This record gives sequence, structure tokens and C-alpha cells, in this order.
Amino acid sequence: MDEEDEDNDEDDAASSKKQVVAYWVLYIDIFFISFDGNPFDAAWAATLAALRDTKLPRARFDQDRELVICSRENPRALALKGSPIACTAVVFTGKDTDQSDESRYWLLADPDTLEESLCDESITIVVDCSGGSAQILSISKHGGTSLDPKLLTSKEFISWITTRWKGFTEAIDSQV
Repeated sequence: MDEEDEDNDEDDAASSKKQVVAYWVLYIDIFFISFDGNPFDAAWAATLAALRDTKLPRARFDQDRELVICSRENPRALALKGSPIACTAVVFTGKDTDQSDESRYWLLADPDTLEESLCDESITIVVDCSGGSAQILSISKHGGTSLDPKLLTSKEFISWITTRWKGFTEAIDSQV
């Protein structure tokens, strides 16, 4: 190989490298008309639905003018990996007089403001079942001690979040 061939190989390697010269920034504003249920879960689902429906103009970098040129022809859909859904529940405990040695509590899914005010403990789980099994991506728990790790990994609890995930994704898919 001579020097000229080496220079051509270097030029080919340099031109084949992908370089980020511009990127899209998306802003999502959410306005609530009514707080009937948990606003965080609703906002999360609305955001996911909006992102699934987002189409970005084709963009290319013009070397001569050193700027990005966009075209509205043949826009590209935003590529999302998975379908993470937020599921919120609160823990309602019986009155002190109703409690025996063994504490009784109930999980209330999709709580509204009144239900949240009556409960001392809440949990929000972000789950994605698009891979075939429930994958917990995030857990945010506030207050109380009723929910322990055993409950959070129980079949009943995983079944509940899987059912919520299916309901949300079916609703989103039917609208998109």
C-alpha cells in the first residue's frame, strides 16, 4: 500500500464517522381539565401517547452552508424503546379501633385528591411489559411502613401492575 492509498483510507474513515451537529429538543406542556384520578399517571400516559405520535422532519447537514436543512416531506416517527407506564396506588389503613395486632390495609389504585388525603402511604411504580415480562424501572414510595419488599414482588402485585400496563397501552394504541 502506498501513501496515496493510506490518505484515501483515512478520508473514507473520517467521512463515514457519524457526528452530531444538531439535535431536536421536544417540549411537552400538560394542562389538566379535571383531577379525577391521579394526575401524575395521567400526565405520564399523555406524554407517552404524544411521543408515540410525534413525527420529526427529515434533517441533513449542508457542508457548504454549514447549517442543518429540514424537510417536511417524509417525516420520521420518533423511535421509542418500550412503553413505560406509571402506576400509582395509596395505602388505606383501617381506623385505630379497627386494627388488631395484625395491621389491615387496602391498596387503592389511581387515587384522587380525597383518597390521597386519607392515606399515609403512596407508591408509584414505572413498569414496562413490552418485553413480555414485567420490568420495574422505578419505584417511588412515600410515607408509611405497610408496603414491604415481599408485597412489592408478590404475584398479586406484579399481576396488578401488569394489568394496569395492558390497560394503559391498549388505550394509547387505540388512539395513536
